[in-house]
Amino acid sequence: MLFSLPLVLSGIFQLLFNAADTMTVGHFLGREHLAAIGAATPIVAFFTGSLIAFSQGVSVLISRRTEENGDRGVAGTAGIVSAVSLILGVIIGTAGILAAPWMLRVIHTPESIIDSSVIYLRIYLAGMPFFLFYNFGSAVIRSLGNTAVSLVYVGISGLLNVVLNYAFIRLGGGIAGVAAATVLSQLLSAVLTGCYLYRNGLASWIRWRKVPEVTGALFRLGVPAAMQTMLLSLSNIFIQNEINRFGTTVLAAQTVYMSLNGFLLAAITAYTQTAIVFAGQNDAADNKKRVVDSAAYCCLLSFIWGSGLGVLFRICGEYVCIPYTDSREVTEVVMKLLLINAVPYGICGCMEALAGSVRGLGRSVEPTIMHLIGIGVFRIVWIMTFFRAHSNLKALYMCYPLSWVVTSVLQLSLLCIIIKKKYAHDREAEETVRIY
Repeated sequence: MLFSLPLVLSGIFQLLFNAADTMTVGHFLGREHLAAIGAATPIVAFFTGSLIAFSQGVSVLISRRTEENGDRGVAGTAGIVSAVSLILGVIIGTAGILAAPWMLRVIHTPESIIDSSVIYLRIYLAGMPFFLFYNFGSAVIRSLGNTAVSLVYVGISGLLNVVLNYAFIRLGGGIAGVAAATVLSQLLSAVLTGCYLYRNGLASWIRWRKVPEVTGALFRLGVPAAMQTMLLSLSNIFIQNEINRFGTTVLAAQTVYMSLNGFLLAAITAYTQTAIVFAGQNDAADNKKRVVDSAAYCCLLSFIWGSGLGVLFRICGEYVCIPYTDSREVTEVVMKLLLINAVPYGICGCMEALAGSVRGLGRSVEPTIMHLIGIGVFRIVWIMTFFRAHSNLKALYMCYPLSWVVTSVLQLSLLCIIIKKKYAHDREAEETVRIY
């Protein structure tokens, strides 16, 4: 709990500041601009979610090197990881900026809001190097057992984001000002993280002869996790394509719901990261019991946080929507989405915690395949069959909780199989002892 609670709080604080973006746009710029951000949100989530998932590879890598090589091995690895994050951020940000109009047209963004969506998306993606550096650096710090630092940095940069949001909008910056405020706050968090790493000797030098080895290990561990999130995001983009056809009211409601959903996701993401770190360190110490205990603990707490917050949001739904919008039509749609998706969100928490435990054991490909089947394939098949037959919002959004159930079963089965095979030698040793 002491390890994971700062992660939960930092995620929630980050979402509070992001929610302030949506609230500011909803009240000062109106429903059309709120819908414009909503149209860009799945694409933003595709990039940010994939890169956060990629940073899980950093957590596994640093956790294992802490056990095996001590502080010197960690410091050299952290320097390489920091350099990779900046290079990767520039490449991905540039590609996203160039492809922004095309991506928004592919998902049938309404013409009335597409220009605003392009502006918002391009400015947001310009901050990818800062975003990636902060997440990689935080993963390094977190893997060494310090989760409080990220909480402090999120608080400082988030407050800057809120202040700049209001200032830029009052100065006539519009939706571009909101995106620029986010980028500047990401820059601040990256600078703070970099200073911490440098002061503690974690990224002040690079072991050049280790660059191929560390980079290869990072991509081997991080790419499968990123692919899993990409597949999930692609299925969400596929769903967004259908949502866009319902008009700007539903788009605005989706924007509000996704802001609320972020609080749920922040809680379960914290326990996913905890599961990765604990499983990695306990596996390196060859402690089967603690591997199993940490997986069960993270799964249980993730379920409690996810469903607990989901039920709370549904009960207080009308009041929760007040800061975002004064439109009764938008609020009614949000209430429907909370009932279908937020209440059972604990199932999603279990799914992610189980996948994180598997990754912590050094197995990244298998949980990605499980997500591909349970999330990507299931949702697309659902939309092409059940949704096409009914064509209403309830039929569309039911694919989320059902896919969580399917994938949780797959991930649990995978974890049991891997643990059974990985620690088979323990049972053989016990049997040998009994014989003698």
